[in-house]
Amino acid sequence: MGGEARMWRSALGLCLAFLLLATGVGRGSILPQDTVEIQFPGLLLDTLPEWERVEQMRDWVVYGFLTSQDISSEILTVALHDRPPIRQPALSEVHKWQYGVGRWAGLPGEDPDTMDLYCFLPRGADERLLGPLADDFRRLSGQIPAKVYWVAYRLHSEELTAEAFLVDSFPGTELFQVGGRFGYREREIGSREDLCRFLQEIDSLTYAEIREGKLVLGGRDLPDKSPPVNLEDIAVLYQAYLTSDEVGFSLDPYWLACADLLTVLPADPPPGVSEERWAGILVSALFEDPEPLLELIEELQGQETEEAQRAAAELTAVIEKWDECSYNDILCPILQIPLDDCATLALVEALPEELPGVSQARWEQIRERVEESGNLVPLHGLMKELRAQGTPEAQEAYAQLATLLGQYVAQCPRYDGDIAGTELGMTLFYCDLLCKLWVWNYEGSTPRHIGLVPELELPIAEVYWHIIWELPGGRLWFDLDYSKLRRWGDSLLLPPWGVRLFAAADDPENPGMEVPPRDLPEGLRTDVWLWNARWAEIVEEEPQYFRLNEIHKWSAVIAWLKGKELMDKLGFLESESVTRDKLFPNWLEEHREELAFKGWLPFVNGLGPECLSIICSESRPAFGSESAFLYGGVSLADPERTSRAPDVPEEWYELVQEILRSGTGRLSYPTPSLDAPRASYEFDLVELSQVTPGPDASFRAPHYQFPRLERKAFGWQKTGANRYSYRAEWQLSGNVALQEKINFEKAEGNRVLVEYDPSRSPQLVEWLVKPRERSVGRAQDPEVDAILSGRDPNWRLTEPVREYLKRTFEGVGIEFVGNDILIHCPADSWPVLLNSLSYEYALNIAAHTKMLLLVPTRLEH
Repeated sequence: MGGEARMWRSALGLCLAFLLLATGVGRGSILPQDTVEIQFPGLLLDTLPEWERVEQMRDWVVYGFLTSQDISSEILTVALHDRPPIRQPALSEVHKWQYGVGRWAGLPGEDPDTMDLYCFLPRGADERLLGPLADDFRRLSGQIPAKVYWVAYRLHSEELTAEAFLVDSFPGTELFQVGGRFGYREREIGSREDLCRFLQEIDSLTYAEIREGKLVLGGRDLPDKSPPVNLEDIAVLYQAYLTSDEVGFSLDPYWLACADLLTVLPADPPPGVSEERWAGILVSALFEDPEPLLELIEELQGQETEEAQRAAAELTAVIEKWDECSYNDILCPILQIPLDDCATLALVEALPEELPGVSQARWEQIRERVEESGNLVPLHGLMKELRAQGTPEAQEAYAQLATLLGQYVAQCPRYDGDIAGTELGMTLFYCDLLCKLWVWNYEGSTPRHIGLVPELELPIAEVYWHIIWELPGGRLWFDLDYSKLRRWGDSLLLPPWGVRLFAAADDPENPGMEVPPRDLPEGLRTDVWLWNARWAEIVEEEPQYFRLNEIHKWSAVIAWLKGKELMDKLGFLESESVTRDKLFPNWLEEHREELAFKGWLPFVNGLGPECLSIICSESRPAFGSESAFLYGGVSLADPERTSRAPDVPEEWYELVQEILRSGTGRLSYPTPSLDAPRASYEFDLVELSQVTPGPDASFRAPHYQFPRLERKAFGWQKTGANRYSYRAEWQLSGNVALQEKINFEKAEGNRVLVEYDPSRSPQLVEWLVKPRERSVGRAQDPEVDAILSGRDPNWRLTEPVREYLKRTFEGVGIEFVGNDILIHCPADSWPVLLNSLSYEYALNIAAHTKMLLLVPTRLEH
């Protein structure tokens, strides 16, 4: 697939929005053939992870182009408030930085009540890629722009420069002209034929409206793309939502499935037992009643034939296994032994002494490795070999292992809503499973070339390792980013990219519960961060994820209709015929050539044809437990949450104009799940505006963390005829203040220089470039660890605590006065010292520390 295809995917999925809303804004005389050259500061780029650097440069293309025009600093402060010009990964849960080649910006039009749209795409991009940018603009503003300016750019990453120039300008209505050159399609849907035509015309769903009592849908025809969903997919969703509000897929662990009598019984009756009697025994087993089975065993034992005796012995072994598993299933929770550990230990005990076709020496070695590490990889490797051999002996051995894994350490699909056996259900299964395979680098499958990193290889600071050890069980799942949906009157505006990866971790102290989002282990947090930052590259690697995105958007429309009690608008889908006999192993084989994953999978026997063994990573020196596991799935749109999607404020212009007129005002944004505020902004255009993070926000990145950000003050200033400055000061817990500053200056020759002043933020440079070099790790003394972490609420500076602090702050003046700590150090060094501590330690130590000569500096403005 060519470069244009790669570009449209990026533009479609990942757009960065800037709203510049006000009246009386002048613009410079940049003509279509003029080129603006933008020069970047390398020092700041060096502080960012590699995958963030190109995104930062793309941001600066937009900032540089806009600041080359005569725009007031007040407008910049309001318009760019949620997109600071310096990316800080530790604040990714506060600000809304986004990713991909596409950017757009809104500027006031010639008529003060209208807006013009500036679209930024790489040089040579297909003009249809402007469509998704316009859709994102309409989603956030509820408006069609008066005029569109198409800006092309080209990055020179090695030279740290970029060029941007205007390609074309035209009325904004052209972007939404049905059947026009920009790929917009819209159709009234009143029949099966209408929907079929619409699905053949579009690749991306963007819009739904109830117009004069009729359902109208809008979407985009994109370059080099065939429609990702068809009529049957939509019918599956519709029929599922008719009977349930919860539609989706989950791949759930089944530890000790052998504690279920029905699971360990063979499906076919033993020789000499009628099918009718055996069916009755299976029904009783379903209700955990073994009496009919015990009666059969007693009868078989009384018969003298070798066949009967063998059947009696096999069924007796089944009863014994069920008794043992049931015992473990009850006892392990009482003894507070994690069920996954208990199941693995039980599996080791159940492994046979010999295995057909495998040498005794090798089999004993494999058993020992599994017993010592709890890692199933050696068993999976052996099963793969046996399957490839194909001999009767090898197949017998394979069947034994597949049965044992199914009885002790399996994971099975759960289809919510009536989607099992459908093509749509197979896509949800595959996308969910592939995410976990890539995270664990199963069979070396992680696509490193697109920026994804296996979890056990993430560059996570040692100070976070204990959290990963304490919380080994996690959940990853795909869901709608509800904060990206917008309702506008009787219409639903959809984002170009609507699906998001979420994560949660099991709380070992409260079985069945999960820890708060801010306490996620850093491995899971980074997995989520990487995936949600790399969707453009991920859909290039595996197009099924683009299909997953469209499935989520169609589910949002159907859930929206259900919430409005308008399901009859698609009522013709209720009788649509749907294929429901697909099984995932067969589907995987049928589609193997077109899928990114082409490896072998450890399907198991006994629980069902779609069940797998728990997947483990390869053993390697790392921060986490090798037997940690991930589960989760795919949740489609929730009618209740869809109905709570944020409205496009009809008073948006009045609200922003009031902020600009009075110099004060507030804006707030929800988290992707709509469960809490992500960030709240309070504008003060005379002093500094402020952002306050939501209660669930964390302030960590793989290499470093900040103490909690209490608030961040920020603002743009025009400090010269052609010079703009962005300044911010962060107020962190523990009375720690950080500062940052960046300038955009238009120089001769239509050049914009992006200047980063490290003298204003030396602590940030040191903090980000050399993270945690001072760390001595957590205290080994349990009492010291309890005091410093706050688990012991009685704070006291015992002698062991003082010795630990002296080692931690070696080379820094430190005194102890009673139970207070006195630190003598330059102000810029204190954040680095705090950052060398674990998060819990930093909070408690900062609360009991008095800084000498630490005076946070107020920004001049």
